[in-house]
Amino acid sequence: MEPSVYVYNSLTRKKEPLTLKEDRNYLSWYICGPTVYDSSHVGHARNYVAFDTIRRLLTDLFGIPVRYQMNVTDIDDKIIQKSLDSGECFSSVARRYEEEFFADLEALHCRPPDTVTRVSEYIPEITAYIRRIMDQGYAYQAASGSVYFDVEAFERSGRHRYGKLKPSAAATAWSASNQPTSENATIEMEQLSLESEKRSPRDSALWKASKSPNEPGWTENGLVRGRPGWHIECSVMASLVSCRGSTELDMHAGGVDLKFPHHDNEIAQSEAFFETDSWCRYFLHSGHLNIEGLKMSKSLKNFITIREVLRRWNWRQLRVLFLLHHYQAGMNYSEESITHAAAIERAIQEFMHSTAAELRAFPPADRYRKPTPEDLQLLYETLPAAEARIRSHLCDNFNTPDAMQCLLTFIRAVNLQRNGTAQGVGYTVLQHVRHFVGHMLSCWGLDYDAVGPSESQGENAQAGADAWVQQAVNLRDQIREAILSADASVEASSLKLRILQICDEFRDDRVFPKRAIWKYDDPQAIQNDVDCRRRAEAAQAAAKEARRKEAEERLIEELKQGRLDPIQMFRIPAEYSQWREDGIPTHDAQGRELEKSRMKRLLKEQQRQERLHRKFLEAQASGLLSKLGLEPLDSSEN
Repeated sequence: MEPSVYVYNSLTRKKEPLTLKEDRNYLSWYICGPTVYDSSHVGHARNYVAFDTIRRLLTDLFGIPVRYQMNVTDIDDKIIQKSLDSGECFSSVARRYEEEFFADLEALHCRPPDTVTRVSEYIPEITAYIRRIMDQGYAYQAASGSVYFDVEAFERSGRHRYGKLKPSAAATAWSASNQPTSENATIEMEQLSLESEKRSPRDSALWKASKSPNEPGWTENGLVRGRPGWHIECSVMASLVSCRGSTELDMHAGGVDLKFPHHDNEIAQSEAFFETDSWCRYFLHSGHLNIEGLKMSKSLKNFITIREVLRRWNWRQLRVLFLLHHYQAGMNYSEESITHAAAIERAIQEFMHSTAAELRAFPPADRYRKPTPEDLQLLYETLPAAEARIRSHLCDNFNTPDAMQCLLTFIRAVNLQRNGTAQGVGYTVLQHVRHFVGHMLSCWGLDYDAVGPSESQGENAQAGADAWVQQAVNLRDQIREAILSADASVEASSLKLRILQICDEFRDDRVFPKRAIWKYDDPQAIQNDVDCRRRAEAAQAAAKEARRKEAEERLIEELKQGRLDPIQMFRIPAEYSQWREDGIPTHDAQGRELEKSRMKRLLKEQQRQERLHRKFLEAQASGLLSKLGLEPLDSSEN
């Protein structure tokens, strides 16, 4: 029996079983999309990849149909400001960054949304929505013409509660509204001056009256020329598209930083519109992403765009990095963390590619041999157990870190049998294993069978391409062998003739005995791997050089200390007055005999100095002193 999928619901602050409504056979899901005024960064990548992974798990693994809606905020103060600064039309600015955003999602192998809703295309619906909220007494129009949501009226109705997602922030805002002159009040809402036209700092703008004719504006449903506020945009588009005639949305998602005020205001506005106490059943939030332990900021010069990341690392490596962290948890993006993720991704890639090559090269006569005991254990015990553990983790609020560790453990077990037993893994069992691993990876957005000839070309085209690739591999083998097997006595003309013969045979489609294996892969992924290895090699070389310098500095310090003759080291009249023949003091400067314990300590110090001095003399004899820039002993010191 399939276990229930449990999700952490930010509304109830606990894990709950994910269920479909009785009147729907799909899950309606709204996700806050981009505000398209600038390039998307790695924090955005983490958010959208996390929810793309959850969407894939729901549809591909758990069989839950999903209708995935994403908004695009293409009307916003930042877009307008960029338009004014550049002289470019605001809609042109928005479309340019919107295209870049969806190209970035495609580069990350995120599935496109089922529906995309732009704010600019829903102005009539937004104004009608605002008008209804006003008519129901939950909003008011200020003297400027701007319209604000009335939080106090919303709470006073007795049917609603404001700040469901983050009550503490709502309480802070309430405290601030009662103490408007407090200099220390922290409000997670837009800051207001004392001359504000709002009745309360908690009230959010539903409609912003235009302040200048240069700003984009609309006049709809009796409202003054202006544009919608941020929070109401999502309320309207989610209600119209994902609710589909209902008053309740199944699931809403976004970054944790949107909990308050954005998502809490969305909920309040929608509940006011529908006069309901439940507009959304589940709220999911992804965690923060820091860069090297710090919040990402252009002022800190640690702002990394998605395109910058993908120039250094491939999309699979980035997705693996995100899979290694629970979607709810905060995570740190660092050189160390992405390098670790890249190493894991390479191990997975090697497994998928090498098993494909192994299956391809399996002799037909051996494909259906009698299964070994190891084959049967792998097929009937190890694989089902791994699948059950992985599913259990993924049912538990999409716990990808633990699921990934289970999959890696399973891959290691398979590799151990492949490489550690005489017969390896049987053909049909390896097919089952590879299918399971590949399906699980695909559910996480890591598809290793997508690279290569187009699927639309069919199996015959694939087989033909395979044959040509194999011939090219064999050509390389033959030429390499001809060169390596030629000794010094072989004339260049003979070697040239042999290589030409090999090329002629290749031209004539002769098939040679198999030697190397070949694999399809994305050229950019290959280049990224090469770059990654070079960076790793450079880092290792730099670390090695740093260790060498550190060791050299320690050696120089030891040699400097070793310059002093141990017999002379305690010949200090200010401290001692009598000495033994070996240089150990027996009396202090006042002529008092030294205690035995003190003489014992001095002897240990001298023995250490003897070792250092011996090392110094050896370095002098070998010429090492001069190489290190140290002066040898002169005759007066001997």
